[in-house]
Amino acid sequence: MPFNSHINNIAKVLELSEQAFCHLDISTVPTEECKCLFRFTYTEIQSMCVLFEMGDKVYIERGSSTVLSVPTTEVLVILLCKMSFPCQLLDLSLLFGRNSTDISRISNHVVRLLHLKFGIAIIFDYRQFRPENLVKFSNAIRALGVPVEHCVRFLNGTFKETAKLTKEQKTKVHGFNYQAVVTPDVITSFFYGPVAGRRHYMTVFYESGIEMHMCKVFDFRSIGGPCYHLYADRGYTSSEFVMRPFAEIEKEFGHVGNLFAYVNYAQTQRILQGNVSSYYIVATLFKNLHVCYNHGNQTSMRFKVSSPTPMEYIAGLLNH
Repeated sequence: MPFNSHINNIAKVLELSEQAFCHLDISTVPTEECKCLFRFTYTEIQSMCVLFEMGDKVYIERGSSTVLSVPTTEVLVILLCKMSFPCQLLDLSLLFGRNSTDISRISNHVVRLLHLKFGIAIIFDYRQFRPENLVKFSNAIRALGVPVEHCVRFLNGTFKETAKLTKEQKTKVHGFNYQAVVTPDVITSFFYGPVAGRRHYMTVFYESGIEMHMCKVFDFRSIGGPCYHLYADRGYTSSEFVMRPFAEIEKEFGHVGNLFAYVNYAQTQRILQGNVSSYYIVATLFKNLHVCYNHGNQTSMRFKVSSPTPMEYIAGLLNH
């Protein structure tokens, strides 16, 4: 989203408050402005609060003797607004009527909570790769004319730059590697990272242990069934569960960055000042939920595969 457009949306919402540093009543924000600023409607945000099982309020330590109590809806809205565009903490202070320090505490705290709750399950979502889905995904890919059988989607990797650790650092580029599989329903069903520094895709592949997971759920040869596989580009080595070459740019990661530009802006990704990888993992979680609430997108329509409901998706992660 262009910078001026984002600032205009903030200005419209600020008009709803009588003065700066008044607490914003999120329920009064018009739907379009809500989707532009937070990527979700107010109703969808309320629904996520229930799905995440976070209670009515979130309690955050503020120093050694005081605790900050914030409604769960506001906590999520602050985080979503911060991630949707790399704006300054002052912008968020004006918008939500809280000081910059509390805004930072709130967003970092809820990212840690969500990462702890869903970070392990999102590495390999077994519900997404259950037998009926494998059949559905492979048939959808085959129906589009892909000349392979039993392929359930494409394996892809990316390198995300972060800010330099110090001003004197001589390394030209610093960042993290991530690897993902996005199934035809546009859900990121496998996500691994971060792996620090420049690493070959196969190094990240072996470190992720994805073959161990695929061996459990992709191979039906012992009962006379097929062995499903992923399609990958030339950066990977062929194996039982990986075929190559597949020429595709990193569209899967582009979807996350389009919705939550904060994770794409290297200067906001400061390793010594926050948990950079947690923000990217949580952004991927929100991207999946965005797909669920919007019943897919053009990619899922092209494959003619419906996305899970938000309740089905979160239930699958919680029951991991």
